Amino acid sequence: MRQPSRPGRDGIASRTAIALLVVLTISAGSALALPPDGDPWIQVQTTNLILFSDAPQEQTVRIGADLERFRVALSRSHPTFSFRSTRPTFIYVFRSAAAFRSYAGAKGGSRIFEAGVFLPREDANYVAMETEHDASRIIYHEYMHYFLHNNLPSIPRWFDEGVAECYSTFRVDEKGAQLGLPIEGHLRWLAEHPLIPLHDLFAVESTFTLQEEEARTGTFYAQSWALVHDLLWGNPQRRPQLSAFLDGLQRGLSLEDAFRAGFPAGYDDLQTEIARYVSQRKFPYNTMPFETQSADAKARVTPMARDEVLYRLGDLLAQLSVDRGAEAEEHFQAATKINPANAAAYAGLGLLRYRQDRFAEEAAFYDKAVALDPGNYLTNFRYARSLLHQPEAGARPETVRHARELLNKVIALRPTFAEAYVELGMSYVTNLGEPAAGIAALEKARGLLPTRMDLPLNLVHLYLRAGDRARAQDLVDSVLSRGNDPVSLEAARLALALSDPARTALLETDEAARRRAEQEFLDLTRDPESRRILEQQLAQGQDFVTYNKQVEIYNKAIDLANRRDYKGAIKLLETMLPEIKDKDLAEQTRSLLARLRQDASRKPKAPS
Repeated sequence: MRQPSRPGRDGIASRTAIALLVVLTISAGSALALPPDGDPWIQVQTTNLILFSDAPQEQTVRIGADLERFRVALSRSHPTFSFRSTRPTFIYVFRSAAAFRSYAGAKGGSRIFEAGVFLPREDANYVAMETEHDASRIIYHEYMHYFLHNNLPSIPRWFDEGVAECYSTFRVDEKGAQLGLPIEGHLRWLAEHPLIPLHDLFAVESTFTLQEEEARTGTFYAQSWALVHDLLWGNPQRRPQLSAFLDGLQRGLSLEDAFRAGFPAGYDDLQTEIARYVSQRKFPYNTMPFETQSADAKARVTPMARDEVLYRLGDLLAQLSVDRGAEAEEHFQAATKINPANAAAYAGLGLLRYRQDRFAEEAAFYDKAVALDPGNYLTNFRYARSLLHQPEAGARPETVRHARELLNKVIALRPTFAEAYVELGMSYVTNLGEPAAGIAALEKARGLLPTRMDLPLNLVHLYLRAGDRARAQDLVDSVLSRGNDPVSLEAARLALALSDPARTALLETDEAARRRAEQEFLDLTRDPESRRILEQQLAQGQDFVTYNKQVEIYNKAIDLANRRDYKGAIKLLETMLPEIKDKDLAEQTRSLLARLRQDASRKPKAPS
């Protein structure tokens, strides 16, 4: 199985969206000082956002209100999209560029800072910005990425960046909201640089592939903006063609087949149109009536206590980079000294201890945080996640039980928080238990996160464990084959193949049949690392089949232990241990046996 993209102990997700607007440079000096005690901070709660700010109240409220209006404008212009956020969004508004740079930059050396950053994390979105320069384009651009990825699993890079740029110029005033205002900087760039052939533009899978050529990168963003602008606003006849193209991608068509389905006239026709569109310098845009006061009126403003300010700033530091961990800890510790009942600051210390592999201290901090504030869903979630992601968590049934209890509590507190269902479902994939519970959790998560391809992949594993091969096959054919995640697709197909008794039985027959079966398995994966591991396993021949069976027994023992049938679990492992040849599995089995014997000596035995 393949785990979803998630932060590791450094807290950084695999895809971090950070955009540039205003370039400023500083050199790191001494450690970050705590903010002055007299600085007034406020919290502004809007319908969907929470802002923390030392900027003027009127300015902070306007920033929150404009972001809420942006969401409303997008929902009106794209009624089929879901703009429901499944995780909270925290926005930090700094009144000065210097304060922003102190908190939003990396520690050590010299680096470039921006007027605003957008940090999508597994359990929350973090936005930081300063008010001396206009950071709105950064925030709107990255917010548009966030909503696009929540609605469309398969979109090419040019469309992703082009749409984000088109909507980054969102403005609202007494006349209404404007969507699609032109970007003069892109027009100037395109006037001085040749267009990229559309066939090449469409083939770009990552902007990182262009970074060695600065001019080509600039052209990619500018041309993607111009192309999307023409398709959405410039030529009304192109909109249904764009819809047909995107629909083809969602149905699993290749890029070339989807392009032919949407744009039958071909690349040259569209290339000529874009060149003409850019040169004419006439760019229509949408203006929609908008009630400018409603969002402001809904904002709730409250002053922040000193310990709350310290915790919130420490949390931002902790989310930015592992390099800021010492500064984050100083903020958390200062918060607990001022207010020993600040539960969130203890949870922050627990997060830092987890990253340092200091699990006993981590648990103590999280236990204290939960005891002080049992209703904080985010603290409960982060505690549960840390428990499940500790090394050898699967060998400790009590740890898995505790994590599941916390996650079920999170779901009761915040039913729309998707990541709680993800972690709960994953706990049944990696640690077993009744597959039905894991299936229910991951199916709920899929409803909230329809574009996440790790969810159907892990559902394939659970359905196979439950004996529902038909449902597993349907997920591969109708969901994964249409998603833009070939690695997940390959992993799911391999899981189906390895669970087929008729195919795996060939590995135990004559040499020719075994080699044919091995090649069939290898042909199912092109991912280099997955293929390397599979080759090593297949090279063991008969041991490969035996190993898989022993893993099933090991997992069954964990399942029995989770139901407190220690006697049954111990008997399974004791019978299997002498036959295990794999060193790692043998060590894990001995470790689990030791724990189960301890638990069995302390707790009542299950009835025989």
